[in-house]
Amino acid sequence: MLGPGRYLLGIAEILLLTGFAFLGAWSLRRRFLPRLMGEAGALASAVLSLALLIGTGEVLGTLGAWTAGAYVTFVVLLGVGLWASVGRVAPGGGGPGHRAPPAPPPAARAPPPRPP
Repeated sequence: MLGPGRYLLGIAEILLLTGFAFLGAWSLRRRFLPRLMGEAGALASAVLSLALLIGTGEVLGTLGAWTAGAYVTFVVLLGVGLWASVGRVAPGGGGPGHRAPPAPPPAARAPPPRPP
């Protein structure tokens, strides 16, 4: 039977995994897809975080090194590494040689009607 200590440890592991995977995914999304904001940005971050979690498990399993401790450690290091390396960019996308995106065109207005 699962005791309360092991149950709380499992909750802590899940929180660590999801938190650090989302941190890394958010950094990737912000760096490479800066125009995605709102719901689309959240969805992109969620998909990237799932990809990080699944990919990490696959890499560790391929190497025969999959344990709960190794998985949590690898995801934490990956999330912090991604945040530290690609997560610090200017709000507009930033980076060397980056130009600000062109301003959107003014709101489209119908031209005034011409006299016959």
